[in-house]
Amino acid sequence: MRILLCVFLTCFTFSVNAKEAKKPFKTFTGKILGNKVRVRTGPGLDSHIVKQMNKSDLLLVVGEENGFWKVQPDYGTKAYVYRTYILDNTVEANRVNVRLQPNTEAPIVAQLGMGEKIDGKISPKHSKWYEIDPPNSMCFYISKEYVGFAGGPDFLASQEKKRVDAEHDLKTAFLQLRKEIKLPFHKMSPEKLISQFEAIIQDYSEVENFAEQAKDGLSILRDNYTKKKINYLEKKADGTHVQEIVFPKYSDHLAPQKVSSKLSPKMRLWEEVEEELYLSWLTFNTNKKIKDFYAEQKVNANHIAGTVESYDPMLKNKPGDFMLRCDGNPVCYLYSTHINLKEHVGKKVKFLVSPRPNNNFAFPAYYVIGVE
Repeated sequence: MRILLCVFLTCFTFSVNAKEAKKPFKTFTGKILGNKVRVRTGPGLDSHIVKQMNKSDLLLVVGEENGFWKVQPDYGTKAYVYRTYILDNTVEANRVNVRLQPNTEAPIVAQLGMGEKIDGKISPKHSKWYEIDPPNSMCFYISKEYVGFAGGPDFLASQEKKRVDAEHDLKTAFLQLRKEIKLPFHKMSPEKLISQFEAIIQDYSEVENFAEQAKDGLSILRDNYTKKKINYLEKKADGTHVQEIVFPKYSDHLAPQKVSSKLSPKMRLWEEVEEELYLSWLTFNTNKKIKDFYAEQKVNANHIAGTVESYDPMLKNKPGDFMLRCDGNPVCYLYSTHINLKEHVGKKVKFLVSPRPNNNFAFPAYYVIGVE
């Protein structure tokens, strides 16, 4: 009887364990519990480090393996596939490697099969590679001890929507701020803009650092308004002509300064484009001047080489006035407000460049920062 009972208990335990093993993993939103927590390409300490995450960052946990959580790539992550294997957005070979960067030394993070469809574009970093969104099979790993439970899988999506909304609202507010502080005091009406900044501070208090940036914008607006008001009232009390003043401390870092007074007509046409890019960057880099914008661009710049030729067709939204060719083949479009590219037409040159929108033209576009 005792033997039969032991056999029964053993079978029952095995059955329970088997059922437990078959239970599907419940995806959840995880929250990082420390700073500089490493995200890896595999479930082991010898795996390649993809990035570091900081306390309160969120991620989607989709599985577990070897003491690590298996997580989806976070928003904005890009992957790269060699263009040779892609035709009409269709994979033309089996086991095509997907990499973290557009070079063959970068870690392999997934593979694509024959016939799979991809939605990508030519990489602005290297024209021989496609830049794509991470495929479903691509995942990273992070040690379990550094991740806590933040909510269900939908929580991450809701927070991401908040982040996108916050980014849009903050950019809109800063663009309006730039216009407002250019006005003379008697034409300023900051109430609506103050309400915009206060709404961002209240609505997005837990989303990255958007609330802090909104506080900076609010401080700039109030300071500028107060100083203009004091100046206006003092002049009025003295009975002298009221001459509005502009306070460089604030307006200088919000309005791009001209890069050069010796711009060719072609170069001058691109000033407005660069100003818009600078203003977008300024949204998340308050109290910075345009020289800081280009300094950052230079740090992250790419090196390209080829022969320069003019690109003169009268096309709407063309991404550059010049084209770079390598071995006779077009490589990219170019423009600059730093370098007069006309002086380099017909020459083989090595440039320091920063990616720019190519407006859906055939090749990547770059802004030329320097000549090497």
